[in-house]
Amino acid sequence: ITTTLLFPPQHRSTVYMVYGMLAVFCTMGLTYMMLILSHCILLYSIAMVKQKWLCFVAGLVSLATFKLEPVSSWQNGFVTGNFDLQDVLFFGGSGFTIMRCMSFALENYEKKDGNYTFLDLLKYNFYLPFFFFGPIMTFDKFHVQANNPDLTRKERELWNIRVSALLHLGAIVVVDMFFHFLYILTIPSDMKLLKNLSDWSLGQWLLS
Repeated sequence: ITTTLLFPPQHRSTVYMVYGMLAVFCTMGLTYMMLILSHCILLYSIAMVKQKWLCFVAGLVSLATFKLEPVSSWQNGFVTGNFDLQDVLFFGGSGFTIMRCMSFALENYEKKDGNYTFLDLLKYNFYLPFFFFGPIMTFDKFHVQANNPDLTRKERELWNIRVSALLHLGAIVVVDMFFHFLYILTIPSDMKLLKNLSDWSLGQWLLS
């Protein structure tokens, strides 16, 4: 909402890019940012050649570097500190970055008049809701939405989102109850343990 009020439509994608880069920088550090930017620069340079097979090969090789030693360990060293989900964020952000760069390169190959800019790639890659965990929105769809100044919601779109969220929440609750039911069924198999538990401990165990 703040972005919508303070910035004109043509600059909103740039603001989202800056926000995403700051979030990644604060979460993962400067050296990780430099690693991501180096992959972006490399794959952008290859995209300018406009060879589809080369875009695929370069993207797959870049992905492979996160699994092949010693390159994998060398790249892991770009993340400083130690915190929960560090590995998940590292591989998620890196892997999805390369896949987004591949999408960008393939769309640039299809572009007949000129090339997309490096800024377009950065706007696409550092859109924060997609950066670490996806999903992969192809560059052509993102570019159209990011540069559309007259975005409007479809009729009943919010209602459909709420219904979908409630259905997913209901499914999660049902699955959770099902697993608790199976868990309770296994308790009688160890009656010796039950004899040593107080009623309070047993209740806490069942609810855990």
